[in-house]
Amino acid sequence: MKNIYSLPGSGLNGLDEILTGILPGDNIVWQVDSIEDYIPFVHPFCRKSENDQRPLIYFRFAEHPAILPEGTSAEIHLLHPESGFETFISEIFDVIERVGTGGCYVFDCL
Repeated sequence: MKNIYSLPGSGLNGLDEILTGILPGDNIVWQVDSIEDYIPFVHPFCRKSENDQRPLIYFRFAEHPAILPEGTSAEIHLLHPESGFETFISEIFDVIERVGTGGCYVFDCL
């Protein structure tokens, strides 16, 4: 059962303080130089989502190695951006609509 009463978080207390909290529906987008710069933010977020019993969804579409921490029980969706933007974004929206309130999402780097 998902914990709908606690606010979501990044899994990093210092980051949550800087952001003054994360509310349902917020998006955090990172501009990074390499995948190695992104992973230290993804792993704590995944662990926090699982600890809070929130559905964790991973959208996988890049050629870099998967970014989830080992042992994570995320629902993985393999997307194909080469099929075109409309198809790509429709698949994402369909999943988000199905999961509903409380879902936590991780995306590959573009």
